[in-house]
Amino acid sequence: MNNSLQDAKDALSGGEHLGALGSLSVCEMYAKKAEVDTPEEVTSLRTEANNQGMNFNLNSAREFLNKNDYAQSEIAMTLARMYAQKMGLGMPEEIYEIEKELKQRGYLKEKYSVNMESAIENARRAIDEREYLSALSSLNVVEMYADKMKISIPRKIYEMRRQANEIAVETNIRRAEYALNNENYMQADICLNLVSLYSKNAKIPMPRQAKRMMDVVRSHRLKES
Repeated sequence: MNNSLQDAKDALSGGEHLGALGSLSVCEMYAKKAEVDTPEEVTSLRTEANNQGMNFNLNSAREFLNKNDYAQSEIAMTLARMYAQKMGLGMPEEIYEIEKELKQRGYLKEKYSVNMESAIENARRAIDEREYLSALSSLNVVEMYADKMKISIPRKIYEMRRQANEIAVETNIRRAEYALNNENYMQADICLNLVSLYSKNAKIPMPRQAKRMMDVVRSHRLKES
C-alpha cells in the first residue's frame, strides 16, 4: 500500500495524473482487501491528481481550439469538466468560454453524432485488438455523447462493454500467472484484484483459475507474516 502511495506521488511530480489516479486506486484496493481504513493522504493526492488532470485538459482544449481542431478541443474540454466534477468544485470559467467559442463556430451540435460514431468505431477496433483500456475509454466517450444529445445509449454499447471487461479478465489472469511464475506475488495480487473488478463489471463469475491463484498468493502472504 505504501508503495502505491509513493508511486502516486512520483507520478504527480512527473505530471502524470492518470498514473497517479491508477496508483491511488490500487492503494484503496489493498486497504479494502486488508480491511483497514484508506490512508487519509489518498484523498488529498486524488484531489491533486484531479486538479492536475483538469488543468492539463483545459490547456489542451485551448491549444486545439487555436488550431481549429474542434473535435479534440471538445473532448479535452469535457475531460476537464469531468475532473472538476470529481473535485466537487464549480466549473472553471474557461470551460464555459471554450464551449461558447465552439458553439459560435457551429461545431458542437453538428459534431456530437459524428464523434460518437467515431468513438464506437475506436472501441470496436480496440476490442478486436484486445486493448481493453482503450475500448472502455472509448465507450465512456460514447456514453458521454449520448448524454449530451439526450438520447438512449445504443444497445450494442452494453455488449461491447461486456466484451471489453471479459478481455480485461483474460488479460489480467495471464499477467497474474506470469507474475506467479516469476514469484512476483505483489504484482500477481494486483492483477487478481483487477480480475475480480472486471469480472463484476462483466457480470460473470470469478474464473476458477483466478481463485486458485488467489489461494497461492494468500498462502504466500501467510508464510511471510
